[in-house]
Amino acid sequence: MLGDYIFVSGNNITNFSGDGVRLVGSNNIVEKNIIKNCYAVDNNHDDGIQSFTTGGLTVDNNIVRQNTILNYEDSNQPLLGDLQGIGCFDGPYNNWIVENNLIIVNHWHGISFYGLVNSKIINNTVLDITPSISPGPAWIKVDNDNGYPSSGCIVKNNIVNTISVTSNTTIGNNIMLQTLSDYTANFINYLSNDYHLVQTSSCVDAADSAIAPNIDLDNNTRPSGILPDVGAYEYQFPLSQGNIDNQTIKIYPNPFIDFIEISGIKENSEIIIYDLNGRIIKNINNIRIPSRLNLNNLKNGIYFIKITDKLYNFEQTKILVKSNN
Repeated sequence: MLGDYIFVSGNNITNFSGDGVRLVGSNNIVEKNIIKNCYAVDNNHDDGIQSFTTGGLTVDNNIVRQNTILNYEDSNQPLLGDLQGIGCFDGPYNNWIVENNLIIVNHWHGISFYGLVNSKIINNTVLDITPSISPGPAWIKVDNDNGYPSSGCIVKNNIVNTISVTSNTTIGNNIMLQTLSDYTANFINYLSNDYHLVQTSSCVDAADSAIAPNIDLDNNTRPSGILPDVGAYEYQFPLSQGNIDNQTIKIYPNPFIDFIEISGIKENSEIIIYDLNGRIIKNINNIRIPSRLNLNNLKNGIYFIKITDKLYNFEQTKILVKSNN
């Protein structure tokens, strides 16, 4: 990508050597590409996506999102070498967005920028498939380049082995997984490169909603639960969850104007109503039957209502809509 205003989307770059994508222009988009199976045939440091500045070029205003970078699918692949994920070593780089990428490599350069300004690295899953073996484990790194200090950057909501950033980089809500046991506890099957979250993952509902993208790597809407999830994938909650008795709770009318009626609940259940940012709007304990709730003080919009009965080990979460129409 030697020029500007280039759109590279939906490509399958498989069985390559060198770099999968070289992004050396401005105002470009690299999205929804699969870059996998790198063959080490020379001494080049291979990258899934690489960028650099030369001869006074600027590399600004680029978006890298929803890409999958895998060093290999088969650990017995011939000519297997080390792959760096997104390597941007010779800045400056200004106003980049790097989001919702899955990067599984065996090198410490998971996502690395040297000389990065006013940019966002958010909701990526960046891991080393062999975290205990050098070179690795994988990091997200924001560092200074010679003559080009990094500043004004945000690194949030990422799953990663480790983070190394300059002191003026804003970080938060990142979850660092160190071992293969951590992978087992958080993902469906990392051995099959399935890094979708399990419901019990510590990454679920743990992201900063103020900066999370409104979709994930699969184009699913964020959030699915109360808050967005950390990493490239959003866990997909069912609209309702029940116990082994398959008890059904009904809420009507929905949409509602002033009141809702709730049937199918037990005495002393708990009801919590959240807004889309995960803030608790209403918390009602020890519900009586029949249950009629006055919610006319809520603003028009979409809410989550969670009904819990700890005695019967029962919980359901539903969408609640307030409307005057």
